[in-house]
Order: sequence, then C-alpha cells, then structure tokens
Amino acid sequence: MRHRPRDLFICCAIAIVLLTFAEGRAVRHAGREMPSGWERSLVLAVGNPAGWLTDQVPALANAANKLSEAFKSDDNLSSACLTLAGIGA
Repeated sequence: MRHRPRDLFICCAIAIVLLTFAEGRAVRHAGREMPSGWERSLVLAVGNPAGWLTDQVPALANAANKLSEAFKSDDNLSSACLTLAGIGA
C-alpha cells in the first residue's frame, strides 16, 4: 500500500491532539516556570489553551500518568552506572 503525504499530516494531527490532551498541564507548568522572554510567551501561548483542554478532559491525562508510572523505576540508576563503570563501590 502506498502512503500519501496526506496520511502523514493526518497521523501528525492525531498525535498532536493526543499529546495536547495528555500533557497540556505540563506545557502550561513549564511555561510558568520559565524566565521572562519571548520563549516563555510562546510556550504560554500554546500551554494555556492546552492546559485548559486537559483540565476539561482529565481522563486522558490521568491515563497518561498511570501509563508513565508503569515505566518508572524506583531504583537510583545513576549509582548503577557508576558501579558498572568501576567507579563506585
């Protein structure tokens, strides 16, 4: 099956919508933590509406948080790297 360029744009649009609903709060929070400047204004211009959308539909954000918790490790991986390198004991 041959994929058309339109398929790429549809796939990207779906990914953007899902990420907006899943991580909108994080974008808004990151923008609020940034120092003043045009970068902060740009992040807040995207983050405030994305955060509002996430606040309206919290089920997807909660599902994304639960999914990411499944991949979290309770181990301190930085000390494991030092031990494997022969630096730590």
